[in-house]
Amino acid sequence: MSSLDQGAPFGAAATGGVGAKRGATLALLAFAQLIIALDLNIVFVALPEIGAGLGFSGQTLQWVVSAYTVFTGGFLLFGGRAADLIGQRRIFIFALWLYALSSLVGGFAWSPEISSRPVRCKASAPRSCSRPRSH
Repeated sequence: MSSLDQGAPFGAAATGGVGAKRGATLALLAFAQLIIALDLNIVFVALPEIGAGLGFSGQTLQWVVSAYTVFTGGFLLFGGRAADLIGQRRIFIFALWLYALSSLVGGFAWSPEISSRPVRCKASAPRSCSRPRSH
């Protein structure tokens, strides 16, 4: 009986579990993209407090979001090029560690002036443009 008759995905029996690795990689990348989306939405949630703390008007607060988005987009390009030169897996793992450590620093910050948000923005960008490869 072939793998198609047993209900297995097409090509799964011939490739020896590569489908499971691809599924795990897809799940990891989807989770990384979710973290990036949540990170951007946190900026929207924090806008009223940012505006009150810095004395920004409603129109000026849009610049905060725009600057954050442009900054993240610039590092998406940088992370993609670095992944091409250094390797996708290395950049992905480096970005994960950088994001985790900057989140830890932000969590232990004793005042709002100590912000790890720019570092997390830099670290989240390469994660979304590089994917680990299984060799």
